[in-house]
Order: sequence, then structure tokens, then C-alpha cells
Amino acid sequence: MSVRCPACTRPLEFKDLTLRQRLEGDVSTMGHVELSNHSEMIGRLVCGRFTSTGRFEGQAVVYGAIELVGNSMTIGELTGKSLNIHRGATARAKANIVPKPILGPASGKLRERPARKLIPRIAAVSPKGLRPLA
Repeated sequence: MSVRCPACTRPLEFKDLTLRQRLEGDVSTMGHVELSNHSEMIGRLVCGRFTSTGRFEGQAVVYGAIELVGNSMTIGELTGKSLNIHRGATARAKANIVPKPILGPASGKLRERPARKLIPRIAAVSPKGLRPLA
């Protein structure tokens, strides 16, 4: 499958990667990236989903969930839809949890799309049960 980014027209990859050794540099895929035990990544990561049981140092822009498992060590900046840190994992990072992270096409830096403001619906209790108020 070949798809281009609508903002910057770069080709997007959808491969899942499992890193089992030391890697320095940038990784960009819209698939799942898994950093296995006793592996290390230093650099910039852009992916669809990220799971780490190793050591990560750098900037990660994840369009889905970030999961830090077991004895993992994470240093740097994390941006994603959700962050799950398991017992035993160490995170010394700035975490930005946003609904949809996007990269700025001109600068290559991360921009955050502002969250939609949700208007809370107030409910009233009536003899017939819970009903929303207008």
C-alpha cells in the first residue's frame, strides 16, 4: 500500500517494527513500533502506536497509544493520544496527551491540535429516572 501525506506529500509507511538492538536516528511509520527488552533507541520516532520494554531517549510523536512496560526507561518528550505506564517503568519525560497530534509541514516541529470543548450535559432526576436538561 502506498499513501502520501496530504500535508507534506511525503510517502507514509504502514509497517510494524520490532527493534531488538541499539538504534540512533529517526524512525517514521504509521504502524506499531515495539522496543524490545535490552534494546535502545536514541532519536526521533513518529508512529501509529508505541510499546517500550527497553530504553528510549528522544522525541516520540505517536498517533495512537503509548505503552511503557516493565523495566523500560524513557527520557525526552512523548506526544500521543494516551499514555499507559506499567509498574516498574521509569519515565523522565514531558508528556503531551492530545486528541490528534500533527506535525507542522514547514518547520517539521510538532504542533498540537486544540481539543474540542465539550459542553457537559446536566441531568436531572425525575420520578421516571435520569433525563437531560435543555
